[in-house]
Amino acid sequence: MKIKYFLIYIIILFFNSNCSYNNYQKSKSSTNYNIEYEYFDNGRIKSKLSYLNSKLEGESLFYDSTGVLRITSNYIDGLLDGNTLKYDEQGRILYSISFIRGMKHGKEVFYYNNGEKKSQVFYEYDKEVSEIIRWDINGKVIP
Repeated sequence: MKIKYFLIYIIILFFNSNCSYNNYQKSKSSTNYNIEYEYFDNGRIKSKLSYLNSKLEGESLFYDSTGVLRITSNYIDGLLDGNTLKYDEQGRILYSISFIRGMKHGKEVFYYNNGEKKSQVFYEYDKEVSEIIRWDINGKVIP
């Protein structure tokens, strides 16, 4: 009798973990850690977000409607923490910024499509602490 109930419980868990509702899927575990997936109408993934205790935690990924990764970012306790990168259609980095506890902290860089730096500035706890350096598309500093 106990085995029967155990098997029913396992079957219910299996089906609930694979359910998808209106282009949205949520994976649950016994810890308060969830991974949520959102999909475009065409079935391709739109985002993958990780939560701990209902706050963003860990890597978050955002895709365009063709399935190409466009943005990666990291969260700790619901706040941006670490590098956020934005990519073009070919996967080249267009933008990079570092965060700590939700504040810009470190280097912020924009790139041209050819990979050359477009501009760069440094932040410390959301305060700009350097001059913005700008380059032309060939890599020459713009005075």
